[in-house]
Amino acid sequence: MSTTYSDLSYLMTKTSIGDINVVEDSDSIRQSIITILNTTRGSRVMRPHFGCYLKQYLFEPITAFVGEEIGEEIKSALESQEKRIVITNITVQIDVEAGAYDVSISYVPVNSKRVENTSLVLRKI
Repeated sequence: MSTTYSDLSYLMTKTSIGDINVVEDSDSIRQSIITILNTTRGSRVMRPHFGCYLKQYLFEPITAFVGEEIGEEIKSALESQEKRIVITNITVQIDVEAGAYDVSISYVPVNSKRVENTSLVLRKI
């Protein structure tokens, strides 16, 4: 299989010859998803619509309603900014004891038929 997508690794690690490492295909998409979700919309001057508003929910009480709002924010941000995927499912589970939301995102890359998953934990501030 040939590489369809590639991006520079956000870790900025170097190869043995000094070039910056590259992530490809599903790793490239996964990195992009995490970058979108970790970037507060409006924080990039030249790309003011990039990112999402997840951090605002981390000041709210941990409830099912806030969990649903988080899921909708993630869906909206990814559908508008990551055109290489079709989202199949987003689940947000509440972990009151840890003060966190466990998020799982299932999607299919547009050049594939295989479902991919990305997970992250959003901790209350």
